Amino acid sequence: MVYSTCSMNPVENEAVVAEVLRRCGESVELVDVSSELPQLVRRPGLKKWKVQDKNVWLASYKDVPTFRRAGINPSMFPSGKSYMDASDNSHEASCGKMPDICSNGNCEKRSELSEDPLVPTDVSEEEVTTLPLERCMRIVPHDQNTGAFFIAVFQKLSSLPGNSKNHFSY
Repeated sequence: MVYSTCSMNPVENEAVVAEVLRRCGESVELVDVSSELPQLVRRPGLKKWKVQDKNVWLASYKDVPTFRRAGINPSMFPSGKSYMDASDNSHEASCGKMPDICSNGNCEKRSELSEDPLVPTDVSEEEVTTLPLERCMRIVPHDQNTGAFFIAVFQKLSSLPGNSKNHFSY
């Protein structure tokens, strides 16, 4: 299967490929086709990227303000992790607020912790994926006077996980 876009946005490209690989497990592999069409100038897929929300660049899902988490998914980031664990859930249950808006156990409104409520108070390091996204191809216009293209080639190795009624919806 070939997945291709004319976008250079990693959320539309590498993040989609990464989510397919995560959901399909070892039943699908990303094929390295860099030896095909040797005259085609290409760049490898990205292993790290940031997500833009409004006027803020986010390096990790844990940087997403609580009030924006309905519109920004963990799968948009390289690791695809939500960073919610049992301690976060128990904290939320005890104080009624997400832990990223609390400071030293004293829960406050995000706007009281930062001048700009869109800027996370605890900015993390940029995520890097362990998936082989370098096997994807990025064709950029200025390398050889073409349009922009992103290409990923998948090969199905075995039955997909889950029952036959499960399917992806796009």
